[in-house]
Amino acid sequence: MVPPIRHTLTQLIRLPARVWLLLLAVSAVIAVIVRPAAQWSIMLATDRAGGVTATPAGFVTLLGDPVALAGMATAAGLTLAATLGWAVLVLAVADHRRADRRPSVRTVLRGVRSAAPRLLRPGILVTGLQLAVLQPLAGTTVFAPITGGLAVPPFIGREFLKAPLSAALWCSLAALVVFVSFRVVLAPAFTVVAGEGPIRGLLSSLRVTRSAGLPVAGQIAVLLVGSAIARVLVVWSSTPLVELIPSEQLRAVVDVLPVLVLSALTVVTAQAVAFSVVATVQSARGIASPIGERVDAPGPTSRRIVAVVMVVVVGCTALLVPSRAVSQPVGVHRSTVPLVIAHRGYDRGGPENTIAGLEAAAALHPDRVEVDVQQTGDGTFVASHDTNLLVLAGRDEDIDTMTTAAVTSTTVRMHGNAGTIPTMSTYVSRARELGVPLLIELKATPATDDRSVAELFAQLDSAGPPEDTWFHSLDQNVVRQMLAQRPEQRIGLTVGPHLGPLPDLPVSFYTVEQASVTSAVIRSAHLRGREVYAWTANSDVRMRVMLRAGLDGVVTDRPVAARALVARVAQERPGAPGALRDELSSCCRVP
Repeated sequence: MVPPIRHTLTQLIRLPARVWLLLLAVSAVIAVIVRPAAQWSIMLATDRAGGVTATPAGFVTLLGDPVALAGMATAAGLTLAATLGWAVLVLAVADHRRADRRPSVRTVLRGVRSAAPRLLRPGILVTGLQLAVLQPLAGTTVFAPITGGLAVPPFIGREFLKAPLSAALWCSLAALVVFVSFRVVLAPAFTVVAGEGPIRGLLSSLRVTRSAGLPVAGQIAVLLVGSAIARVLVVWSSTPLVELIPSEQLRAVVDVLPVLVLSALTVVTAQAVAFSVVATVQSARGIASPIGERVDAPGPTSRRIVAVVMVVVVGCTALLVPSRAVSQPVGVHRSTVPLVIAHRGYDRGGPENTIAGLEAAAALHPDRVEVDVQQTGDGTFVASHDTNLLVLAGRDEDIDTMTTAAVTSTTVRMHGNAGTIPTMSTYVSRARELGVPLLIELKATPATDDRSVAELFAQLDSAGPPEDTWFHSLDQNVVRQMLAQRPEQRIGLTVGPHLGPLPDLPVSFYTVEQASVTSAVIRSAHLRGREVYAWTANSDVRMRVMLRAGLDGVVTDRPVAARALVARVAQERPGAPGALRDELSSCCRVP
């Protein structure tokens, strides 16, 4: 039922140049016009709402403002239109090519016009969510021109991977997303090619992939893996190629070429996958493949015209698109060396937030150790991130309902190491003995109230914390109380996944989830006289990109690697070789 992959590749090669020009032009329009318009709408909405964090309260704030709501609705509409339009285009091209018709720009556009109304039926949102959300989460981004970078934040995966049981659950959820995405991958093709409605297309896809699921998934996987290999080669060859250019001015111009190559490769991959799914749908409907057809090649004059126009379009796109790869600041002047902060100690030497983890971190000499604290049911602060003991201790109990004795007698396990949960006083006393400065995060739980901050400082004063202890919290009310009660202390705000401006609190620093850290966020904070630290930054590429953008420190599980990266980036000159490769890797999710 699934035609051989060589048929797909043959159809890809035989596609006329003028159709490739159409595909590149539409892709450029989405990149130059539609995506910036959607981003501007989101910025308008989040600026209106004063910044939005991915929490229920943040979304309530966003939805409560009509202007902000209109901005988000506009962004969603543009994303849906671009996603569906792109899918219809590449599927229509594949349908015309395999239907024994040599596609031209006119016939393809006519096919798009006739196929578009088929999507304007009940169930259109299901198709849109499939292409714009489900497929990118499963790693198939070819039909998602705007949301292709969508992914689960790394910190969520980290929390699941702390223990074998939760890691197995995480892997099962990931496998389920991939499985479902491949089961419904044929649905848009059934709608565009066979004229079925969106819901019926889903059912048809489920039916076909039930009997031919492995061949369908295998062929698409081969195409995606081949594309990924090509992307890696482009990214990793960009630096040595740029190094060969002696002129700084010419190097800045050539820097954009890998971006264009990756963009063109995305178009080619999308069309290849479209050929594959359309061939499968046509085979399921009993339509034979016309692979043996004779294709008349365009004349020399036609080829020259198309080549010239294609170069002009690509060149204009290069000038118009403010690519991340060429817009980030490199070699930012800084007066201090970025800090390396060990995240919850060092969890390879002991479970997070335990004495063993603290001692293991101290041996690696970070600038500071971050520790989470929260209150037990009887009011004592203990060092723990998880509010429930199920993941690390296998006990479904909440810390804020337990006594201090019960919590501190609990054994937690992580990465093959075991330890007990210490009180905050025990933890800070050991940190003082080790000479390790701390960054203490107060976790807001149902037990946290107006007295919690005062009790935190009272218990710390009794224990005698290390000198120059810093504090931060995700809860803005807690931060305000800290600022009011200890204005002389260095206090910051922890910020989760976030869009728009950072909350304007009189803090000394922001600790921002690494995926939300951009050069604009860093510049904005610096203009207010505040520093920015990124949590939890573990990727070499991501750390280098953020450090070059002016990041003031990283909260990381890899303090040794982070220290080496900080030193390396500090020695770079503006436009240093490797910066472009890192930007492309970060944009394209290439390791």
